[in-house]
Amino acid sequence: MKRRLVLAAMASLAAAGALPAGAQEAAWPAKRVQIYVPASPGGITDSAARTFARALERQTGATVAVVNQTGGGGVVAVQSVTSAKPDGSTLLVFHAMLHAANLFGRSPYTYEDLTPISTLSQANDVYAVRADAPYSTLPELFEAAQADPGSIRLASQLGGTTQVKGEALVKASGGALKLVDAGSEAERMAALIGEQVQVSSMSVATAQQYVESGDIKVLAVPTAKPDPFAPDWPTAVSQGVDIDFPLTLELYGPPGMDDDVSGLAATALQAIAADPQYAEEMAKIRQTPHILSPEETAAFVAREYAFVDSMID
Repeated sequence: MKRRLVLAAMASLAAAGALPAGAQEAAWPAKRVQIYVPASPGGITDSAARTFARALERQTGATVAVVNQTGGGGVVAVQSVTSAKPDGSTLLVFHAMLHAANLFGRSPYTYEDLTPISTLSQANDVYAVRADAPYSTLPELFEAAQADPGSIRLASQLGGTTQVKGEALVKASGGALKLVDAGSEAERMAALIGEQVQVSSMSVATAQQYVESGDIKVLAVPTAKPDPFAPDWPTAVSQGVDIDFPLTLELYGPPGMDDDVSGLAATALQAIAADPQYAEEMAKIRQTPHILSPEETAAFVAREYAFVDSMID
């Protein structure tokens, strides 16, 4: 099982355009680096940041510390980075919650207030229902919802990326699904199993546990490409539903980073992309390496912001 996960992650790395293994011992612009994470230890964002921090130390010899700063729903960590020197010593690892917080009016900051450096990894959620639900695909779910609009409740956590995924599914159903706030992933699972809601999103890892126990079934992964850790689960796009929204972990620096700093950082990221240990450690946390150049990253986060904006009324 472990070998299969590692191979899946390394295959995804290769698809992202990793460089040969000789691209290592790169320099980083600063000898001491702090990576701010707007999340508590142990979650997806923190795990990705710590995996990246270890790889950065291996490839550059820099001393890297991860700083968890959760205040203000991410605002405090972003503010710490926007006010830092643009010399590569202060970084931020975040995801589309940066966009959602701004668009929901919870944060004044957007990706334009930072310097996009790279993407680091991707992880997926799923849309799932109870195992005894009378629908097994997204089209079947939409048909049932449209027959009785508002009767099928979709669990979400309002104000973040989970709501964005929920809004995307509501729009795809023609507004027939009803989005409800059901709290954290654990609370959403309890609501789903307890029949308080009929559909919920959750991580692939959580879904795998409940599929194995026979409690739920997965309708779709909200992406275009199959999840490498659950390749047999259908994607939304494969069912004719245009939702492609993987959770992408992104690396930012302060505003005003010059080309010399960004160039050194990009070279180091290329070395990390070619590091098989990075792929293996990402596989252990059910994430796949996904490293882009600064230019590609800037274009990616702009598209991601636009997608989130389009899902929010």
